[in-house]
Amino acid sequence: YSKGRFTIKLKETERFSVKCSYISIPKKGETKCGDCVLYGKISGGKYILILSDGMGSGKKAAEQSLAAAELCKQFSNAGFNKTTSVEMINSALMLKRNETFATIDAVIIDLFTAKTEFVKAGANTTYIKTGNRIEKITSDSLPVGIIDSIKPTTNEYHTKNEDIIIMISDGVHNATDDWFEPYILNMHEDDPNMIAKLLTDEAERQKKQDD
Repeated sequence: YSKGRFTIKLKETERFSVKCSYISIPKKGETKCGDCVLYGKISGGKYILILSDGMGSGKKAAEQSLAAAELCKQFSNAGFNKTTSVEMINSALMLKRNETFATIDAVIIDLFTAKTEFVKAGANTTYIKTGNRIEKITSDSLPVGIIDSIKPTTNEYHTKNEDIIIMISDGVHNATDDWFEPYILNMHEDDPNMIAKLLTDEAERQKKQDD
């Protein structure tokens, strides 16, 4: 308000919200988990979820995954498109020249339209549970930091209300496991905290040893 005049700013309300939770468990014998998880709102009314798995396990792997995840969030928040972001992360890790590499698994959700983008570089399968159906987002691309030029796998999906997106590193399962998909299909929880706990408990019961 100034000298009898008003300034009114109108802002569109986001139609959707995202609830997240995660659990990380170090490999046996290690004190630090080599996987990193970041999530939160970024510019443009979007929400990003990032899972990165560093090479190996322990402190060194944790540093690699954190560096990759933070760069992914920063580039996405700055407005770079998904492919360019991964290419720049790859270049940054290649400059270190010390066998530094990590996977990138990113989900970017538009909170106005529910349009969802998936970006994967060397990452494990992502599962989308919609009622009693499972959609899978897979990738055959390499992690960042291995070769000079990398092309990430990208997908788009229109997320529906109450969809559950499950991102996992290879410590939970690998390509030869057959327990994971039936387990989440028969899971009736919708609370992210409980889902994370159930999945990690079951992975430990299956005697998985990695981060």
